[in-house]
Amino acid sequence: MVKICPKCGASDKDKQFAGSFCIDCVHIELKLPPELIIEVCKDDNTAKFQGKKTNFTPKLVEQFIATKTKGDFESLSYDEENKEVEYIINLAGNLVQLRRPLKLIIRPVLSIEASRRHGGYYEATIQLRGDPDKIAKYEKRITRFVVKDSFIAKVSVLKEGVDLQIGSKAIAIDVLKRLGLKSIRTSTLAGLKNCKKVYRDTFSVRF
Repeated sequence: MVKICPKCGASDKDKQFAGSFCIDCVHIELKLPPELIIEVCKDDNTAKFQGKKTNFTPKLVEQFIATKTKGDFESLSYDEENKEVEYIINLAGNLVQLRRPLKLIIRPVLSIEASRRHGGYYEATIQLRGDPDKIAKYEKRITRFVVKDSFIAKVSVLKEGVDLQIGSKAIAIDVLKRLGLKSIRTSTLAGLKNCKKVYRDTFSVRF
């Protein structure tokens, strides 16, 4: 039996229905801005999402759109070619598709971390000393953890070990804690910023 929308007269042969009404006539609480901007670092193809540095991928685009959508939906996908977001919505037990136009602007930028890295900026140094095998092992682990949220400005291979210059002091402390590495911490004056003394910390780890 053909279903006819009582509001516009459309049939279920031409449109999706949710209950007695077609998808265009049923009331749906779903709001999305007509334009969204995502800033992507042109240096390492990352974007800030919910306060964290994340690799820029199609999945990240959909997660970003989801946070900007007001209303209930099961899932969504972004159609880049047609500049539309397709939502799957549960209406009265029926899963229906709903499209909303969206102009998504991907803006290339140089992130703060990238700018600092290019400028030779760093806040801390992790020194690894002792067993060469353990130094090599933990250098890789430290690097893997640091680059998730910060950067390594420079790696110096010395006779006595390896020095890693870390962009963020807080990240250096967190990484050492997560890896269970004990260190001796020293601070040196690096200069002045806004008339305040700025210190760089060195964390010496011996195996």
